[in-house]
Amino acid sequence: MRATLRLTALVTLGLGTLLAGSPAGAAPTLAGNLCGLAQRRHLLPTGDTCVNAVRADVTGSGRADLVLLYDRIRAGVNGSVDFGSYTLKVIPAGAGETLQSRIASQLPPVFIVAAGRVNDEPGAELFLQVARISSGSYVAIYSDQGGRLVRSRVTLSYGGDSANRFGFSCIRTPRPEIVQRSYDLLGPDISGPWKEKTDTYAWRGPTLRLLSSRSTTHYGWPDPALAGVGNGCDPIQGY
Repeated sequence: MRATLRLTALVTLGLGTLLAGSPAGAAPTLAGNLCGLAQRRHLLPTGDTCVNAVRADVTGSGRADLVLLYDRIRAGVNGSVDFGSYTLKVIPAGAGETLQSRIASQLPPVFIVAAGRVNDEPGAELFLQVARISSGSYVAIYSDQGGRLVRSRVTLSYGGDSANRFGFSCIRTPRPEIVQRSYDLLGPDISGPWKEKTDTYAWRGPTLRLLSSRSTTHYGWPDPALAGVGNGCDPIQGY
């Protein structure tokens, strides 16, 4: 099963086009060919496999940096495949040191699902799906802080199943916030009612702090737009 997931991921990454660069502020573009470019230029350690590559202005220079996510695949037991740990690397478009961070997740698939400037800091934040189970996916956020890739202290979630739904969105005005919503089915069927919980987080530098949390009753199937990587976060096409 894990090998099948990996194959699916690599096929997905084959879609897209190679960009020489993108203007500041432009939505990041998934580009499978960037993985090939990184391999040819020896930007990855020998033996590691490129999982995801995008162009986004992470360093805040006004130019699109090259963002790579890669891991080392190892043979597991009974013909299975083991993954991770993963490395997130940002190669600046101009002068500057490469930014790099190890991603602890050992589970596939790990993807960059969004990349956008969502707070008052210069540069785009990187949203990484670090785990996925049947009831949803979990996302960590990384950003450039003084030449280091720093992870925010909050893990977000999106997706779900017939009884639990999750999603988050990014608000930029009047102040940068992230809103996480969750829906738990109360029954008797998917029409509800549902328990809706809304957590609102504010940015403090590269980290998030909880501002408010409230619960209410929601009737009807939750809007699919509220159970994904939502508006304002600049989700990458295909995720």
